[in-house]
Order: sequence, then C-alpha cells, then structure tokens
Amino acid sequence: MSFIEIENLSFSYQSINDDYLALKNLNLNTHKGDFLCVVGHSGCGKSTLLNIIGGFLKPQNG
Repeated sequence: MSFIEIENLSFSYQSINDDYLALKNLNLNTHKGDFLCVVGHSGCGKSTLLNIIGGFLKPQNG
C-alpha cells in the first residue's frame, strides 16, 4: 500500500508574458517508513512539489 502516490503530476506558473513549467508528468510512489530526499538545482520544482504534497498548491494535472 502506498503512503504517497503521485501519477502524471504537472504544474506551471503563469506570468503576464509566459508560462513556466515547473513539473511535467511526475510519478512518485512511497511507502510508510520510506526515506525520501528531494534534490536538484535551483528552479527545478522541489519546493513546488512539496507545496503540492502539503496542500498549499493545487496541481493542474495528476
């Protein structure tokens, strides 16, 4: 049984001139007791992912 399950998660930020795709078709499956570390360069979507999991942002897909 999955503790956190994400399927095809996508999220983009909209600005006046353009859209910025932060997450595209992300899949993640964790189980209770798993240790997960989210790493990546600046602007790759780490905080966006955690804000969606925490319920602070609503995903556009997934």
